[in-house]
Amino acid sequence: MSNSGYLYEVAEGVFDLITQYKNELGISDTWYGDQALYPKQPAVAVEPVTLDRALSGAGAGGSVENSFHLFIMVFHGQLEDVQKNRRDADKMVADIEQLLHKNLQLNGLVIQGFVTKVESGQAARGSLLAVTRMTWEGISKTLLGV
Repeated sequence: MSNSGYLYEVAEGVFDLITQYKNELGISDTWYGDQALYPKQPAVAVEPVTLDRALSGAGAGGSVENSFHLFIMVFHGQLEDVQKNRRDADKMVADIEQLLHKNLQLNGLVIQGFVTKVESGQAARGSLLAVTRMTWEGISKTLLGV
């Protein structure tokens, strides 16, 4: 597979990889895009964020470097036992990071992509849930119009 120049293809690649291993990771549901409600937890949503392009090389000839930014949101459950929820969420996030970092080229969609930031918090999605937002960034090189 050749490098992708499209945000949705890269987001689908991350979504498909996590979905493929969701049972091993202990994930109940995976979603493409953030949802208003998460009926089952733990749940993971892959949210496409931005695609930036820059000419690549002298004269470029339509060659561009694409920079992709995605959020991977891990919703781990209602805040009943805050310490247990946080520990469980942190472990699941580490397992998802390891999965993504074992496939840095995302099956050929990018030259390299990896988790650059992990942020913990809470989110109201029907009820108050423990959530971790991972930022995944990747780069590819493509030709415009091809």
